[in-house]
Amino acid sequence: DAGGYLETMHAAGEELNAHGRGAAGAAYFRRAVRWLANQLARDPHHRAHRYWMGTALYDAGQWQSAEPYFASLAADFPDRLQYRGLEALVLARAGRLADAERRLGPRPRVTPAEHTIYRARLAAIDGRRENAITLLAQAVSEGYESLPWLHAVAFRDFGGLLGDPRYHTLMQPDSAP
Repeated sequence: DAGGYLETMHAAGEELNAHGRGAAGAAYFRRAVRWLANQLARDPHHRAHRYWMGTALYDAGQWQSAEPYFASLAADFPDRLQYRGLEALVLARAGRLADAERRLGPRPRVTPAEHTIYRARLAAIDGRRENAITLLAQAVSEGYESLPWLHAVAFRDFGGLLGDPRYHTLMQPDSAP
């Protein structure tokens, strides 16, 4: 299954990045981008391939290149918080924080912790460490479900928090109250 292979390759790249092996992680992202470029040349509207392409480019630090993929997904699926959140991240990386916050939109009732995580990532990108820590703690207390993967998924976003012991405490699986 190509999707499972791609997801595994991508997760390996994220984990390598998060654990100080950026060059090895980058190799996984380059492979993913090459494979996805071929797939998207055949079907440029394939939802999963657009998502994975944007994610591979974002994780490789190529935020400007990731933006059209996330923007198109957010436009095509405006009810999906994940796509709006990812587009918000690339807008913040471009120095457009007000646009990023506007794109993220209001806090939904259904997935409040996911929304809070995107707000924490935006705050961290913007250099607001205390706000990022507060929001991360809030998301954990709200029961954010993807905490085991967050250290790798948001590695570049939370990079400014890595020296903060509160960040490391919050990233532990048993940190929820």
